[in-house]
Amino acid sequence: METKKCLTCGAEMDVNAIKCPSCGASKGRKKPMPKSHLAWAIFSTLFCCLPTGIVSIVYAAKVSKTYQQGNIVEAYRKSKLADRWANIGALIAFIPLILYILVNVVGVNIALVSDILKNLGI
Repeated sequence: METKKCLTCGAEMDVNAIKCPSCGASKGRKKPMPKSHLAWAIFSTLFCCLPTGIVSIVYAAKVSKTYQQGNIVEAYRKSKLADRWANIGALIAFIPLILYILVNVVGVNIALVSDILKNLGI
């Protein structure tokens, strides 16, 4: 029995098979190249969090090369990691901002309520 590698997952499959038994992909069809998220990684590095942004850029830069080498599953994994690290960087940058706003808004409101209660004699 002759076998060949699935273009999607790399598993061995029969030459005459219509679909890959491992991933179910149709014979001869290759998944499109995943997004590299490089622009988001660069933005995250410059404006959010440098360490996580750098990790994101490293993964984003490897997506295209990994895909061209035929390792499609790994390319999708690196794409997902690039996006994840850029999102973590953005979250790290915006959490202090959100907390600052909440503390000031809530703090001002508590001060106003306290003043109103004092004026009412409560």
